[in-house]
Amino acid sequence: MKKADAILITCALAAAILIYFVSAPCRMPGDTAVIYANGEEYKTLSLSEDSETKVETEGGLNIVVVEGGEVYMSAASCPDRLCVRQGRISKGGETIVCLPHKVVVEVFSAERSGVDAVSE
Repeated sequence: MKKADAILITCALAAAILIYFVSAPCRMPGDTAVIYANGEEYKTLSLSEDSETKVETEGGLNIVVVEGGEVYMSAASCPDRLCVRQGRISKGGETIVCLPHKVVVEVFSAERSGVDAVSE
């Protein structure tokens, strides 16, 4: 490895670390989670109320759970189940994505986005 390569790698690493620490405090705790299916809003959930929602699309079934102020996918019928392994999210801007079923769960913070907490 040449000296220029080492400098470039060090600068890139330093920039990534700086971006992470600068953006981390900006993430506000979420108030709502919005479920999108096939690109359209499916349901809005309040993170302050525990619930379980079954989302059926042409691709299959996903189960979205709100528990203790966090949201996660507890089950999915997709082959890789990456969406289930993404774990729990609770901060504005965080997402869970199930590509085979075209299901997205996104957390919003009312303070930053103006979204009101709504439970259906």
